Amino acid sequence: MICGPGHIAQAHQPDEYLPLEHIAPAIKLIESLIGRFCL
Repeated sequence: MICGPGHIAQAHQPDEYLPLEHIAPAIKLIESLIGRFCL
């Protein structure tokens, strides 16, 4: 499972970048996963 902000094609590349608008939805997703599976 790959989970995180941004596009997988950009991950770990020399020109890797992350659009700022991808951060908030990723935080909500990760919080939701933690709440469901870890707490």
